[in-house]
Amino acid sequence: FSLEVGGVSDHVVVSSTPPQLKTEDASGNNTIGSRKMENVPLAGGQIYSLIGTTPGSQPTYAANTQMNGYNAQNSYTIGGGIVGNNQFTLNGSNITSQFTYDNQGAGEWTISPNLDSIQEMNVMTTTYDARYGRTAGGTVNSVSKSGTNQYHATARYAFEGTTMNANSYQNNLNGSPRNGEVQNQFWITAGGPIIKNRLFGVFGYEGLHQ
Repeated sequence: FSLEVGGVSDHVVVSSTPPQLKTEDASGNNTIGSRKMENVPLAGGQIYSLIGTTPGSQPTYAANTQMNGYNAQNSYTIGGGIVGNNQFTLNGSNITSQFTYDNQGAGEWTISPNLDSIQEMNVMTTTYDARYGRTAGGTVNSVSKSGTNQYHATARYAFEGTTMNANSYQNNLNGSPRNGEVQNQFWITAGGPIIKNRLFGVFGYEGLHQ
């Protein structure tokens, strides 16, 4: 075979045309990537606490509620939808409680993934395609990370105790001491090849001692 040298040309195109409307999909998508999840301080490490950072969405529970991986909450309004009628999926699979039973409310997530095991979270606030249903509000889809040919691991630890907490206003007003509380929370995530170039895996664990 003989190769011929091709011509080299440069083109500089300057366009001030605004981006066209996305006509093939009417979804209002708000994607939260892993970089934001890792760098935004989250009390309790609850990834769903970030729903309120997307336009048109907000939590309706008390502002002083601390969310961790063991909490489930349906008090969100997404895209102006009905509180308690949102849909949560993990890798496209439904993880939403559809009924109210055993202190589990309808519209709550049943699985809260480890913070470091999630690649991105997509909050859809408006019309989305037909594969998402069973909701009168918004849809939140989390996508887990996939392993690579290299081993990676992360570990986090958070401590909350009486010696590090300020006293509440009411206790100070009444001359009462700080309430005793000790909380240890930790996260471990590891991923890598199971069969090189063929099969990969990611493991995530979250523990809470209170």
